[in-house]
Amino acid sequence: MKKLIIFLSFSGLFTGSLIGEVGLSSIPVLSSAGSPAEAALGRGGLIMGTNIYNVSSNPAVVGLQDYPEFYGSYETLPFDYTSQMAGFTKPITFGTIGVTTRFMGSPKLTVIDENFNESSTSASDFVGSALYAFHFSDFSFGVQGSFIQSNLADFTARTVALDAGAIMYFDVPTLFSRGKNQNLGIGFAMKNLSPGIKYGAVKTALPLVYSGGIYYNLTNFSVFEWNLELFVQKFHSTDLSLGAAIEMEIMRYLVVRAGYANVSFDGTGETRTVLTGGGSVLVHMFGYVYDFAYAVQPNSFNSLQHTIGLRVQFGGGDRYPFGISVSDKARKLSAVKGEAEDLSYLSPEDRAVLLNTRRSIVQFQQQNGRYPRDLNELLLFLNKYHIYEIPNPSKGRFRYNKRTGKLFIRE
Repeated sequence: MKKLIIFLSFSGLFTGSLIGEVGLSSIPVLSSAGSPAEAALGRGGLIMGTNIYNVSSNPAVVGLQDYPEFYGSYETLPFDYTSQMAGFTKPITFGTIGVTTRFMGSPKLTVIDENFNESSTSASDFVGSALYAFHFSDFSFGVQGSFIQSNLADFTARTVALDAGAIMYFDVPTLFSRGKNQNLGIGFAMKNLSPGIKYGAVKTALPLVYSGGIYYNLTNFSVFEWNLELFVQKFHSTDLSLGAAIEMEIMRYLVVRAGYANVSFDGTGETRTVLTGGGSVLVHMFGYVYDFAYAVQPNSFNSLQHTIGLRVQFGGGDRYPFGISVSDKARKLSAVKGEAEDLSYLSPEDRAVLLNTRRSIVQFQQQNGRYPRDLNELLLFLNKYHIYEIPNPSKGRFRYNKRTGKLFIRE
């Protein structure tokens, strides 16, 4: 049993006693990294990639998401606390919607009241969130509303909070290649805007977080991609003054991440350097991508925090894991279907329109070194070939991702 002393007063429960002892902020689950990717990037991860792994940093990151995604993670915290997180996001015609849940639980705690009577209890936090993000031209914006419940012994407190974030993308070339496709991004986010949470007669503020970051795609080769991110974050009275993160993807099957941050605690001016690391193994199977991730980082109590997770991307993967198939015939089939999602839900006419328009996007990119800004620019390009119309699908609408050049039909 954890020997943690918590005093209960006649005026109600003041969880600052608990929080001060364990070294976490109020509602501790809101200050944990949330995902292996975010942990390995020094708790920055503001605009690194577009998948749900980074949504706890900035809800706008899923505005460019191409496929539905699910993930779950497990994180160890100081004093034997643990945090679990799960979420699902789905691109729709106008944007991306999603839900996430986070839970933090403590081991058994020893409570001593004002009469010095001992008893055991536990503490836990729960956060349930719904999010929406959209992408327009070179801009992504996202909001996330959360219901928060904190429990300690027989006391329960509840509140609501709002997160918001935005990312602006810019067409710049990568360091060693010709392509110009939104390789630079600047993002801002605000988390935990709330009226506060009340325990008994005591009201405490949530840990309000402001963060900003710059993302740059240094290289983008077929077998190697290297992304760099710089971020600044203000967290309650804890100031992550400056950090840097690197994410490398190798051969589409391995991702290596590392982060650095210079951290100042509680406004005292005392700082320490935090180095974090981790990575992912990406397994492609039957058109899905399975991302097995891990991260490790030190905490202020001279111990290590570990985060493990699984992300599933429902589409965009090879048919067979690591490009391996049972025969040459199957290997050729994998090459044909490798990047294609299941289009059986489309009518034959809509399928033909989608595939022909995708080929036109590839042709545009080969001639111009970048993807078209939108389908109107693609149509101007096709005018040279006496094509004056891109047919609309009979059901649903086109959803185009300028950064990746991918086109979908979403209902």
